[in-house]
Amino acid sequence: MPQTVKYKSFEINNFLRFENIKLEFAGRVNLIGGRNATGKTSLLDAIFMSLGPANPQLWMNVLTRKGLTPLSQLDSSIKYLFNNLSTGRKIGFKVRGYHDFDMEVFASSSPETSSSYDSLGQAELDTSPKDTNRDVTEFTQVYSPVGKPKSQFVVKLKPSAIELSGESQSVFNNSVYLSPFQSFYQDNTVQRFSKLVEEQKVTPLVNVLQQTHPDIKGLQLITRANLPILAAELTHGVYPLSLLGSGVYKLTEILLAASDSNHGALLIDEAESGFHYSLYKNFWKTLLSFSNEYSCQLFISSHSWEFIKQGAQAIDELEFGDGFLYNRLDVDSEAKPKAVPYSFKELKASIDSDIEIR
Repeated sequence: MPQTVKYKSFEINNFLRFENIKLEFAGRVNLIGGRNATGKTSLLDAIFMSLGPANPQLWMNVLTRKGLTPLSQLDSSIKYLFNNLSTGRKIGFKVRGYHDFDMEVFASSSPETSSSYDSLGQAELDTSPKDTNRDVTEFTQVYSPVGKPKSQFVVKLKPSAIELSGESQSVFNNSVYLSPFQSFYQDNTVQRFSKLVEEQKVTPLVNVLQQTHPDIKGLQLITRANLPILAAELTHGVYPLSLLGSGVYKLTEILLAASDSNHGALLIDEAESGFHYSLYKNFWKTLLSFSNEYSCQLFISSHSWEFIKQGAQAIDELEFGDGFLYNRLDVDSEAKPKAVPYSFKELKASIDSDIEIR
């Protein structure tokens, strides 16, 4: 049975932008800001990877978001997930919260150079320069829940297949990651709406959409080119929801994702993308209400100071401040990412003083 997701702290080692970084999280809303190339998306990728610490499919999902999915190129793509292509060092995630665990990933370039592992997943790695910036043909992922037995699996990447051995499992399967690189007509969106229909909970979603598009009377699935797509019931007929604009569709997609993240986590990269600034506050209130109903922990990144300010107003009005934390990512003197946390009180004080900390 999946565990409830509530991250309190998170440490990352040797993954994408991060050589090492540790962050604290709030139980309800975690807002992530910062300039370009400070690691906002990398942080969401890391959280997403850790949500399936014994699920190899998440590697493929992260690579898909980055356009590195051809099976024939996986061995050369995996290495880019290691910080500075350091495949001779392990990727590590340390999660503390409702469910405490460590996750480690060891890569090897060929069967001849594979690291050796004992029954508990301990490894002896050759960290010499020759193990850096080499294609990865095999990796071992070790999942270590605190106080419980470890488990591990090995993934071998071949030109036409992926071989998996060991103990893979889905630990947190009520979590969703949305990014601006995703496209419409995804099977997941249709499946989530169908689930909402079965639970007879479509009306609250329609009520929310009517606040931005009053002509919407209802939602339903229709078929186009033998594929089900989400459609809106309007006064003059039924139209594919995407024709009403990317903002309406994205809001629907996000709220459906929240409903599918019951006791899990919802990750949204560049959440303000696709919305007019006048809708920011209403978006925040809607998302906060849905996430509260489904008890999901939010991780949201944004470039927009206006979006952050409107979010603070919504959080204040809904009295969600105690469960909020803003992590601003920046770089130190060596161009390495660092996190500066702000409580809701501190963020609100900066807004009231007109001090921008995005």
